[in-house]
Amino acid sequence: MRKEMKPNRAIEHGRGSTPAGFWRPARNGAKRISMGLVLAVAMVLPIPNVLAQMVDLGSASGFAVLAGSGITIGASGTTAITGDIGSYPTATITGTENLTLTGINHGGDAVTQDAKTDLAAAYAAAAGRTPTTTYAPIYDLGGQTLAPGVYNDPSSFGITGVLTLDAGGDPDAVWIFQAGSTLTTASGSQVALINGAQASHVFWQVGTSATLGTGTDFAGTILAVESITLVAGATVEGRALALNGVVTLDDNAIALGALLGDRAWYDADADGIQDGTETLGFTNWPVALLGADSNEVASTTTDTNGCYLFQNVPPGTYIVRFSVGSRLISPADQGGDDALDSDGASTNGGYAYTDPFEVFNGVNNLTVDLGLPVDPTRVALYSFSVADEGGGVVVHWRTASEEDSVGFYVERETGAGRMRVNDELLYAQGEDGFGASYALGDPGAAPGGTYTYWLVEIESDGGQQLYGPFTRTATALELERPIVSGADGVQIRWLGHEGETYHVLRSTNLLEGMAGFHVIASGLPAAPERTEFLDPGAGPAVFYLIQVDDE
Repeated sequence: MRKEMKPNRAIEHGRGSTPAGFWRPARNGAKRISMGLVLAVAMVLPIPNVLAQMVDLGSASGFAVLAGSGITIGASGTTAITGDIGSYPTATITGTENLTLTGINHGGDAVTQDAKTDLAAAYAAAAGRTPTTTYAPIYDLGGQTLAPGVYNDPSSFGITGVLTLDAGGDPDAVWIFQAGSTLTTASGSQVALINGAQASHVFWQVGTSATLGTGTDFAGTILAVESITLVAGATVEGRALALNGVVTLDDNAIALGALLGDRAWYDADADGIQDGTETLGFTNWPVALLGADSNEVASTTTDTNGCYLFQNVPPGTYIVRFSVGSRLISPADQGGDDALDSDGASTNGGYAYTDPFEVFNGVNNLTVDLGLPVDPTRVALYSFSVADEGGGVVVHWRTASEEDSVGFYVERETGAGRMRVNDELLYAQGEDGFGASYALGDPGAAPGGTYTYWLVEIESDGGQQLYGPFTRTATALELERPIVSGADGVQIRWLGHEGETYHVLRSTNLLEGMAGFHVIASGLPAAPERTEFLDPGAGPAVFYLIQVDDE
């Protein structure tokens, strides 16, 4: 997998998630910043954000702390920093014995010097944005709930209490605060992020110095001309970047995780590249994030578009694992665009794995995806029934063959037309040409009632096949045997689909796989209610496969 980053690509495709949170800096001087995983997945449809645009930090994005006149770390407690640190032209960093660093101490090396150059450009860009709101001098933002935008105070900003930043469901939302002079927070203040707001999209451009009071829970990247001071217990989900002055720390926590994700999609032409027509994704598929030691550190499932998202991923080496069962995966790293290729490099034990890759502090990677090739197919049905099971209505069907069908929807006729019983696609379970059995609860149907159902098969090329109508009464289920032995041979029964013809294949040894099946009848037309075939030559142990004749 290439390391090219494509920030916000997943959001542009309507993808989103509530946080899969690795950490959130704790208030009141807590020194450890790791937390248990809290995860929920939800679809988000973003509204284009025209109020503010991202500030490009360049190489400074990997730094959690960057200074011009040195970094001082006090001894009141241990300061935990996730991300790189550095200072230039004064490279002095004191108090490192009080520091827990997950990152690199660059001191004043060439990496720091390049980052300082990019920091100056980022500061100028933030300062040059046109304000959407301008406040009277020395404005306190505490108690406000603010939508995305560029907020300016020609003098200074303060925060007393809670400032809430509301993205309104748009994870692309950006806030830029322009303070002509200082930024100061009172003790116990907080910057709260809601409805998809991200700390990586919040920027504080400060004309002189910034001071975060005791126990402040702060979010965003501080870009200050002079000094930045974090009083004991203050935490920052973001960065503290000073152009010229000192950054002073004392019993603090600073970190900024990254977004990581993309999608699992049906690669209809099996070329390993997401084409414009390949919009069908795998819904509700398990996806896990593994650390460098291959241990699972987070997990989620894909949404209705096949998309997944991990938020607040700390810097480190990771592998993404997709649950794929016995399915094949598309070839990896095809074409020249990492945002469109498939990243599944290997399979083992029902999983597909990416190669190890690096996540950097606050640098999003929304290009980790997986393609699965699927061939168009048709389904042959053995049976379709509706049952009263424990006071609820359950729809059952059994396929005779599938050959990689994508999945099914069940629809029930109502006075207003057909209503879909399952909102999410029920994925096909048949493998290697064989069929499978399915069951789906219908909470809108009552036991004892008679209903008309349709079965909708989704094919990998986006096409659909409609089977039915099936009018059934929801009573105690009595399944009809699809294969019955008698004196004249073996009778095979299945549900026909109008206009189709079928092959019947027989095998006496499943260990031979498909090679053991041989056609014993061809061109059998579908009957209106039930298609039957009598095999007079069956032996004592036989297996049958019904296939749609597409010739």
